[in-house]
Amino acid sequence: MLKEPVFSTAKDSIVEDFTEGRKMIYYYGGVTVNYTNMSISADYMAYNMETKTVFAKGLPDSTGVIQGRPVMKEGSSSYEMESVYYNFKSKKAKIRNMVTQEGEGYVHGDFLKKMPDNSINISKGRYTTCDADPPHFYLQMTAAKVINSGAVKKTVFGPAYVVVEDVPTPFALPFGFVPRISKRSGGILIPTYGEETARGFYLRGLGYYFVLENIWILPQHAIFTLEVHGL
Repeated sequence: MLKEPVFSTAKDSIVEDFTEGRKMIYYYGGVTVNYTNMSISADYMAYNMETKTVFAKGLPDSTGVIQGRPVMKEGSSSYEMESVYYNFKSKKAKIRNMVTQEGEGYVHGDFLKKMPDNSINISKGRYTTCDADPPHFYLQMTAAKVINSGAVKKTVFGPAYVVVEDVPTPFALPFGFVPRISKRSGGILIPTYGEETARGFYLRGLGYYFVLENIWILPQHAIFTLEVHGL
């Protein structure tokens, strides 16, 4: 377990700036920093030795396309993002535009804060089972929190509404959670959409999955879904 951040050698160059009281080191090209069980890889990093804060982002190539976006790994979790500020003292991070896989779905966030307990607060987040970028359909979450505490791994969110092809629909949920555990559990069902000749566009499968206890001859699960045609 590393007690101090350790940076790999950058592929392009390393620039040190100790003028006028500054204590900055700039890394250009593929670089990785390791600290305890966490690592960040990116094409650009700026490290403030006084505040123990690193800023990481990608860099544009010759065509202007951003390459080497930051990837943060911690334990079995991996997060890809646009940029990140990480403080090695407080173990807090400010993240822009992050995507992470949670169970069978994906959580997208525009503005995020990673806390010392590994939980992540998300503003303007989206949850979807669509792996396209951008996703074709998703739940737009006003606020959400990813909890990573021992065996408890889930995403909880406040008011959210369904968006299909970037068009908001009137279907909303006051709150919900997305579990990420191996045993049977309840949770939301993300809808699918399509078009039928007879009934037009449809939204199908929005609902909630309930797992019941093994009592007598009761079924072990129940699914409640909603199907709407003519959108």
